[in-house]
Amino acid sequence: MKNIREKLGLTQDQMSGLLGINRSSAAMYENGSRSIATKNLLLLSEIEIFLNNNVPEIIHSEINTKTDHAKSAIITKLNKQIDRAAYASLKLKRKLQLLQDTNLKTKNLWSVLVHLKLKMPENLPLLAYLEIWK
Repeated sequence: MKNIREKLGLTQDQMSGLLGINRSSAAMYENGSRSIATKNLLLLSEIEIFLNNNVPEIIHSEINTKTDHAKSAIITKLNKQIDRAAYASLKLKRKLQLLQDTNLKTKNLWSVLVHLKLKMPENLPLLAYLEIWK
């Protein structure tokens, strides 16, 4: 039993859980102070046959394939999120540029109006429009 447990990389607690027995019974099986129950012996034999037929390599490749598919799905999802973020960034850049352009135009208009207010006689109709900007 210890040989099988070590091949699987399990602790005695984990192996006892696999067999459905308590840890002390597993320890007694391993040190030979107790005989292995028939149902547990059958299960251990089944595991040993499974391990000796190199089936874990097949299972391992299937697990890797499933893992690869899962990784591929995650990568695809992340790439879509990157694309959406890039599009959102582009939209924000365009909005920012529009705001900057509008701000520059407003500053220029304000400068012109202030200049005109200072240069024009007070009785011109332009003065009424300039008063809005106070």
